[in-house]
Amino acid sequence: MRYKYMAAVVFSALLLGGSICHPTGEILAAEQQENAEDDLNYETDTLKVNIEQKDTGYTKYWIAHVQTFSTKQLKSALCGGTYGNPRKTTSEELAAHDGIIGINGSAFSYGSGEPAPGKTMIKDGRVYNDVSSNGNIFCVTEDGGMFTAAAGMTTKDLLNRGVQDTYCFGPTLVENGKVCEISGQFHQTARYQRAAVGMVNPGDYYLVVVDGKGYGGSQGMTYQELQQIFLDVNCDYAYNLDGGGSATLVFQGKVLNMLTDKGKERACGDILYFVDAGSGSEGKDIVVHEEEGMIHSAGDSIW
Repeated sequence: MRYKYMAAVVFSALLLGGSICHPTGEILAAEQQENAEDDLNYETDTLKVNIEQKDTGYTKYWIAHVQTFSTKQLKSALCGGTYGNPRKTTSEELAAHDGIIGINGSAFSYGSGEPAPGKTMIKDGRVYNDVSSNGNIFCVTEDGGMFTAAAGMTTKDLLNRGVQDTYCFGPTLVENGKVCEISGQFHQTARYQRAAVGMVNPGDYYLVVVDGKGYGGSQGMTYQELQQIFLDVNCDYAYNLDGGGSATLVFQGKVLNMLTDKGKERACGDILYFVDAGSGSEGKDIVVHEEEGMIHSAGDSIW
């Protein structure tokens, strides 16, 4: 579309007897703006990603709206392909799985590299650590749903409920469309750099990464401020993932947020990511039926 516009400008100028050696500043600015917007959007018949960078005045953050054709496009991976070392960066692991967009996941052991050490760990339906839930296990089901496992739930209980993947950091921010009380070990009033994921309904998700530690003037967010972001976009569920230097949002091979480890990505234990159905090493096996449509919120067209 923009090339047709440029051609029309050139043709009009020639008719008027003018000469054009360089595009005007206005056209260049429009081109740059459109290119920047293109860099933050992705759309095919099976996946739609819209990303925005927000500035509240005291904090800067990234919010990505991800809508899928199939709930099977929501994936999880152990970094390096093993339950433990070697750890990998989010961008490395995302590229290894042909993912379009991804975010870091659980806390991890710097020594062993294990994600969520000592906690329940299920990936792609396989149990890697068979312990009962501590009440703070974030679960993704095979039908794309999300919930926090209650304390005492066994891995057998989780598998019977259709849990495909688990993560552990916390706290749970939103459940059943309402804010969760932040208390106990998670009680915190300071603003901080954070990463989180939310679900409107299966197939309709949000990823949020908050810059902090003064980078670009951003102070980070409290849990309560982070909760409000997910409430504002009508998420039914939201969960806080590993933050600080681990907080990483990668889109089409590019890290979008500010990194606090001297500008370098931190190698992590697992990631949460999305693939495009019908392409890549994993998406090609997702069956697409022409008569079906993109999953989206009831009564809300994404087109």
